Amino acid sequence: MHHTLGVKQAFTIFSSWHRITEPPRFCLGSALGAHRCRILRAGFWPELHLNAFLLAKGHEPKKIRGLQHDIGEGSQWAKDAGLILRKRTEAHLATLKREYLVTRYDPAAPLSPENQVMATLEELSQKVRKAIDGSLY
Repeated sequence: MHHTLGVKQAFTIFSSWHRITEPPRFCLGSALGAHRCRILRAGFWPELHLNAFLLAKGHEPKKIRGLQHDIGEGSQWAKDAGLILRKRTEAHLATLKREYLVTRYDPAAPLSPENQVMATLEELSQKVRKAIDGSLY
């Protein structure tokens, strides 16, 4: 139970995923454009939600850090720990690490539609919140 408060605090921060719809300050005037910057930021939010879920399920922080930002692998761990997501969401999560890298290093590359990113984040946020609320409160 040592990390319970940390998980609650972390999830409160992570669950503010809706902020990715606001153009981030570091993108103002950027050649990347607001959509690419949102995608860049969106690559972090799913990882943070998955990490909060894994912590709540008792995974050690050191092992979670060992994922090295592999969202696909993290989502598989979460699935193995009981997180149930739609198949489309699972498939999208599996592509986010690649999409993050492409967005960062090849700004001209095509991206997932913004509505797909938002649907993935919304489902992940709702289901992780429900799982954490049920196990920690």
